[in-house]
Amino acid sequence: MIKIAQSNSDTGVLAIEQAAKGCISGKLKEWPILLKELLLYGIPVTGEEFADEVKKICITLLKKINDNQNEICICAAVKDNTGYIWRGHRHSDCIFLINQQQRHFKNTDQGFVTSKNRFVTREEGYQLQIAADIPSASGGYRGERLYSEDLY
Repeated sequence: MIKIAQSNSDTGVLAIEQAAKGCISGKLKEWPILLKELLLYGIPVTGEEFADEVKKICITLLKKINDNQNEICICAAVKDNTGYIWRGHRHSDCIFLINQQQRHFKNTDQGFVTSKNRFVTREEGYQLQIAADIPSASGGYRGERLYSEDLY
């Protein structure tokens, strides 16, 4: 059984992601950070597993981690009239990029990109943040709409 927990190690999560992409070779014991991370997640490994088996384990683990995490908003975004999604720290950054690329700003939607790489409206973003129990970074939400100031 896989224990789904948040890792305290960015390096460990990166090791799992890289192994899932097939970026390791040899035996697992040659990759101590990855071995430690898999053990932290409760994966019954010995270190004698070869890279192909470790890749399959890491793919399964990442899927379970992603399925079990709350989806949250990670950055401001503007969807233009072609459907292209412009990402930025603030919505004004997205608008600046649209103008800089000489695209038309008419008929755009302001929203957010989520941790699952989805574009959501301000209202949907607010609901995601509330469901994940994430407080506003600006001291309090303003109505039932999310603003980039609520993220950071």
